[in-house]
Amino acid sequence: MLKSFKRPRDRAAQRHLAHLAVDMAAEAYSVSPNDILSSSRSQAQVARARQVSMYLSHVIGQLSVMQVSQEFSRDRTTVTHALHIIEDRRDSPIFEQQMQFLEWAYKKEVINLHRNWLATSQYHKAYITRSA
Repeated sequence: MLKSFKRPRDRAAQRHLAHLAVDMAAEAYSVSPNDILSSSRSQAQVARARQVSMYLSHVIGQLSVMQVSQEFSRDRTTVTHALHIIEDRRDSPIFEQQMQFLEWAYKKEVINLHRNWLATSQYHKAYITRSA
């Protein structure tokens, strides 16, 4: 896991992490990000991409189940169900390999976001201290 990465409390950071997961899953499953975020119960391919997005947001992005439910406009029990579905599917070697790649790519992006955030906040802190 990301040792120095803490669960985001800022709503904008939550949204950014969720949308990053949506974009990755949309590309991996060849579906539209808008379809993943839509409120409709849709095709199996879109549902699977949505479940993967929720899983990445929760497990790697460190969003709580409640935060994921807010970002995807779903009930928390739906999110929990999606997390269980993905965990169960990981018994398949092919799906496991796909998830490992998506987790790696998502983790890489989250780490970069975190570094940029730290650099920006440290820059602002140093700038404010020198200006005062």
